[in-house]
Formats: sequence, structure tokens, C-alpha cells
Amino acid sequence: MSKKLTLEIATPKGTLVEGVEVAGVEVPGALGEIGILPEHEAFCGPVAPGVARFVGDDGPRRVAVGTGYFEVTGEGLVRVLVDRAVAAEEIDPGAVRARLADVEGSEDEGAARDAAFLRAQLRAKGVAEQA
Repeated sequence: MSKKLTLEIATPKGTLVEGVEVAGVEVPGALGEIGILPEHEAFCGPVAPGVARFVGDDGPRRVAVGTGYFEVTGEGLVRVLVDRAVAAEEIDPGAVRARLADVEGSEDEGAARDAAFLRAQLRAKGVAEQA
């Protein structure tokens, strides 16, 4: 019997992934991608805007995530708590590109954070940034 992790991805607006058993998960950390496998030591760390990847019972999945934190418990639970997240299958690349064009070049304090999340959405969808 192979060991599995239980994955949760949540935002302040709700839980996007809950109780999904996975063989492993990749989380975009502040210093690069973090691969987490069963029996990993308990720890936590920061999440950077990017793409969380995992394989559930329904196949490979990608979720664009914003900033936040992740936690790995000694019981095999991986909890990703981020300010925003969207599943790849829900992303409209045209709408994302239009929004990205609006925020790029802006000197608004949150524009860089917004642009990073929008780029993560395009990567999660598997499309190029420019059409």
C-alpha cells in the first residue's frame, strides 16, 4: 500500500482543494519550487505567486496561487493558505491577458503582485504570456 498526502488549498474566500489524496505536490516557494512527498518532515514556509501541481484521482491538476504560506504536518497533511487561487480549468487566457495589459506599467502598490498572479494563471493554463 503506497502512502499518500492529503492536500488542502484555501483562500480567505473559501477552500479550492479539500481532502484530495495525492502522491506528492509541488508548491511555489519564495526561493523556488518545493516538492513534498509522503513522510516529509513537518515544516512550513512562504508561498510565492506561481503554480501548485499535483496528481489526484482525476489526473494531473494545476492551480495558480498567490502569496501565502504552506504547512506540512507530521500526519501527511499539506495545507496551502494563499490570498487567492484559481484552478487551471477555470482560467480564461484572453481575460487574463487583458487584465495583465491593464496592470503592467502601473505604479500602483498592488500592481506587481497582481501581475505576478496573472502570469501564474497563464502558466497554470499552459499558455504563452503573449498571444
